[in-house]
Amino acid sequence: MTVASSSGGRPRRLAIALAGLALAAAACEADRAADPAVQVKPGVCVANETTDEGDRVPDLTSIVDCTTPHAYEVYDVIDVPKAALTGTTRGERIANRDDLALPSELPDDSTERQAFEEFAELECAASLQRVIGFDQLELAGKKAGDARVLPVLRGINALTYSVMPEKEWLAGRRQAVCSARFEDPEHTGAGRTPVQQQASSDDTMIVTRVSADALPVEFRQCRTYDENRRDVSATSCAEPHVDEVLFSFEADGVFDQEFISSITKQPTPKKFNRFDKVCADAFTQLLGPDYDAKALRGFGGVARRWTETNKPVRCSVGAIDFRTTDLGPGSLVGTGAEKVDLIRAK
Repeated sequence: MTVASSSGGRPRRLAIALAGLALAAAACEADRAADPAVQVKPGVCVANETTDEGDRVPDLTSIVDCTTPHAYEVYDVIDVPKAALTGTTRGERIANRDDLALPSELPDDSTERQAFEEFAELECAASLQRVIGFDQLELAGKKAGDARVLPVLRGINALTYSVMPEKEWLAGRRQAVCSARFEDPEHTGAGRTPVQQQASSDDTMIVTRVSADALPVEFRQCRTYDENRRDVSATSCAEPHVDEVLFSFEADGVFDQEFISSITKQPTPKKFNRFDKVCADAFTQLLGPDYDAKALRGFGGVARRWTETNKPVRCSVGAIDFRTTDLGPGSLVGTGAEKVDLIRAK
């Protein structure tokens, strides 16, 4: 009797135990799936923004489907180099992480932070180029990575980076997160431009469409003249415009130091024509080999005052007779630009 009752009870107890283990495993799997350290990977979209050591960064606990309104799109997650890492105790590692998380505009007061920012800017830029198809672009024989080519967009800051949250950092995931930030294109006030959530038409990131005509035209950056056709200002490419800004590059990544020094000290139209040529040569790669060269020309302009470390040049495309002719609404990227809609300026 005892044996019989014992043998009959064991299977029931075993089944209950196995069911309990299965539930526990399922719960662990659910916890793991909800853990940001698991979810944060290239291709995810982040709904919200948060602050970290005074900087505005993606809230990595708010990952959503890309068809849901979101503020950031993550296009790469990369390991932080050893040169930027310090600390053996928990407190030291937190201090190191918090130092790397400080806003980039603050002075680099540690060698680790300098190493991190140099690394993050270069690596995230290279990742962005691969994601949007700019990695094959060449400027005057220089590769996109060397020229530090970046897209110029309206309402998208395509190159931002942050570090993993403290919990993931301490768990061993000491990584930088490369992401694109959606911003209010009409913002003109003081302070950092506020985020403006966007939703993708499918489950892919919006930023992946930069080199194609599938990118919504409202994200394209164009410029328009004032009524006297003297000064230009930014506008949406959905409106008639004098030119469309395609990308920027760093002058010292394309030209030698002799030319950089010369144009800095004594700029002349002839020297600036070299910028135009570099930009025009790249258009066959972005617009297509059969673009209407009789109607369009490339422009290379200095975007802002140069510094020791930043010497950006912006490449735009516009009508050859830009003084009297505008481009019609729409973007030329991904269209082949074989037939261009030109509008005689009023």
